[in-house]
Parts: sequence; structure tokens; C-alpha cells
Amino acid sequence: MSSLVIRLWQCRPLWWALNAGMLIAIALASLLSPADLPVSTGGHDKLWHAVAYFIATLMWRPLLRQSTWLALVWFGLVGYGALMELLQGIGGVRSFEWLDMLANGSGVSVAVLLLAVLWRSRG
Repeated sequence: MSSLVIRLWQCRPLWWALNAGMLIAIALASLLSPADLPVSTGGHDKLWHAVAYFIATLMWRPLLRQSTWLALVWFGLVGYGALMELLQGIGGVRSFEWLDMLANGSGVSVAVLLLAVLWRSRG
């Protein structure tokens, strides 16, 4: 691996900023009217939910020092997904959907399992 890639991987402030940006992007995509979004889901709404939370989960990897932190990431992002759905339910622009929450949690769960397997194989 090149030294630039290693330095970027180890740059914790960069990863904190990227993670915050991802959470803000998810919040905007979750709470804005679908007509106000720059892209359409193309009828694959649940897939978009799962992929967004899968990527959001993977982005935490450079910040984790131990695999035991994966449980905290799982609880945090599943909770965040539930919060977004609850806010949709009370916001009036979007609606609460159990299947969206399931898709969010599925994306997080698959990513955490992948990270756990990769961590174990490294180790």
C-alpha cells in the first residue's frame, strides 16, 4: 500500500468528518421530500436504504481499534435508522415504514458481519 493511502487510512479526523457527512446525507435523504432529492430511487427504495446503511457502517472501520466496537456501531446505526423512520412519521413529508427500518438494519447487519469476518481472518 502506498504511503499516501496509509496516511489517509490513519487520518482519524478525516474519517470522523466523512462519517458525519454520511450521517447528514442519510438524514437529508430520509427527511426531505422525494421530489427535492437529486436522484430517484427508481422503485428500489429498500435497496437504497440497505446500501446507504451498509456503506455508512463500513465507513466506521478506520475509526475502530478493536472488533468489540462493532457492536456499538451496530447499535448506533440501527438506532439512527430507527430515529430517521420515527422522524419521517412525525414530519408530515414522508411516512414511517417498518420495511425501511428493516432494510436499514439489514444493511448495517451485513456490513458488521463482513467486518467481523475480515477482522477475524486478519487475526
